[in-house]
Amino acid sequence: RYWSLAFMDPFTDHAACVSRRTSGGAARTLWVAPPGWSADAPAGATPLRMPSNDLWLLGRVLVDGEADLPAVHALQDGLRIEAPAVSRPFVSVPDERDARAFVAFAAEALGRNPVPARDAALLARTASVGLVPGDRAAFDRLDAATRDAWTRRLPRLRDRLRRPEPRFETEVGAGWSAGADGIGNFGADHAYRAYIALNGLGALEREEAIYARTAVDADGRALDGARGYTLRVPPDLPAGAFWSLSMYRVEPDGRAFFVENPIGRYTVGDRTPGLVRDADGALTVRMRREPPADPAARANWLPAPEGPFALAWRVYEPGPALLARRYRLPGVIREA
Repeated sequence: RYWSLAFMDPFTDHAACVSRRTSGGAARTLWVAPPGWSADAPAGATPLRMPSNDLWLLGRVLVDGEADLPAVHALQDGLRIEAPAVSRPFVSVPDERDARAFVAFAAEALGRNPVPARDAALLARTASVGLVPGDRAAFDRLDAATRDAWTRRLPRLRDRLRRPEPRFETEVGAGWSAGADGIGNFGADHAYRAYIALNGLGALEREEAIYARTAVDADGRALDGARGYTLRVPPDLPAGAFWSLSMYRVEPDGRAFFVENPIGRYTVGDRTPGLVRDADGALTVRMRREPPADPAARANWLPAPEGPFALAWRVYEPGPALLARRYRLPGVIREA
């Protein structure tokens, strides 16, 4: 089955991704060491030397339906983290609208972890606006104009990050866009880093998964639950692990949510039971508010909400053609 363990530093870069793709399926012991740790890994363990003291470990395990849960739970129970009884807990995560708390939290995080060498010059400049590594009180020593600027600009910056810059996305099919090449390891592109942190926190590197999204049909018209649509998924979609197509209602502020529907179906994929494939192995997904009359079409129904909606197409272990953008995802076709 598909599984992955993504080790992320406080800057949301992937320090390591241990997965079926990178490591196969055999049992293993990982030895995770912080910066500057000089000891060698124990015999038989795979060393993972981390660039930071704080880490976020995000694990994903494929569940193939409700009947598969006992097997997945057994697998999860087999995962163990052994660590010395030493920790440095963070203070509570601040209200992002509270400028002082936000700056203090950022300063603490910067003080707990080595800052990448590429950002040394940038960090030297941030002291003038209160971002001093380890100094949670630096904000209080700022002049009134700078403190006021923090308070006024934080909400604006958050709203700005809700709207992606064109360079943050790449076109991967008719109406479909996916993350740029640097997703998961952002380098000096801190604007893209912040955009993903707000809108897709924890996104994997492209080699592990591709997340494509569309809110328009193949002709560029906005998707709306008042219409009917089809999407024909070809049998040769290059997904080494699995793929899924999810339906979201789009709120006025741009956020997207699953919506209750009569059959409790929010996504379809290569493992969805009961789907009817075409003669050539392709899968024609039907998207509309009301169930199709034809039984075969109804079996492939992905219920749409009232009003605007968006689709997310996730492909895990994407093949070389998809990674190189030689393979184009098919567009959504609006029914007459």
